[in-house]
Amino acid sequence: MAIHYTQEQHDQKQRELAKLFGIPEEASAIAKRHDFEGVMFTNTSPPKSLLEIRDWETKEDDVFVATYPKSDFKVPGHEVYAKMDSPRITVTHLPWQFLPKQLTEGKKGKIIYVMRNPKDVLASMSRFTFGSSGIDKETKMWEYALNTFLTGDMNYGSWFDHVGNYWKHRNLDNVFFTTYEELKRDFQAVAKPLSKFLLGKELDEEALKAVETNSSVKNMKKSYDEIEKSKPDGKLITRAMGANPFIQKGVTGTWKEFFTVAENELFDSVCKEKIAEWGFDVAYQ
Repeated sequence: MAIHYTQEQHDQKQRELAKLFGIPEEASAIAKRHDFEGVMFTNTSPPKSLLEIRDWETKEDDVFVATYPKSDFKVPGHEVYAKMDSPRITVTHLPWQFLPKQLTEGKKGKIIYVMRNPKDVLASMSRFTFGSSGIDKETKMWEYALNTFLTGDMNYGSWFDHVGNYWKHRNLDNVFFTTYEELKRDFQAVAKPLSKFLLGKELDEEALKAVETNSSVKNMKKSYDEIEKSKPDGKLITRAMGANPFIQKGVTGTWKEFFTVAENELFDSVCKEKIAEWGFDVAYQ
């Protein structure tokens, strides 16, 4: 059975992480969490902002790419959105119920949701959070991460609720639901219908290949390297706290480097129960 932590225990773990990363106490205050409508957020997403986003005026050509954290997309601040020129494309971790109403009601704009194997999500989060700090499983941080994930006490809420709510709306005309594993297995098989969803027609083979090349992990890392070299504060853009890179390996199946047999069995049992009503199997082998 997964362990539920108290808010005091969560706060203590955050203080330990801040100390390990050398983050000043005043700076770590932004990571302090609050509950809003049953979902946990950090202070970077105050209630006032979350309410304002629901009332945003969207446009016909707006595109929101939604993912759960560490599903391999870099997310810009929502405040940037209002200043963007059309067509506006933004990436968000917001749960379905916090998106602009005009978007979820199918009036203006489109939504692309990318689900990722939950085990790889957790492994990626752990590598991202602990990677450069020298933390290993003996520190109990992995145990903390695993239990917090399974109980759903995560920033942006439970993975199961997050994915499940988008999955329930997958058949809306303005929603395109896919998985990271499908993109890795056969990029063009996803890109073709996606291009039709966005443009009203499928891109030709040459254009699809160009999209695949430009969106590869290799090219994204190259772009981030250029940002780091060209801007004095480049690493603050490409790395969390200027340390851990936002872009990691971009591969599937790395969860096997983290889970023990017992942990894998626990995860499977929780996952099976949580997604029973979804009507499809999550690919996480």
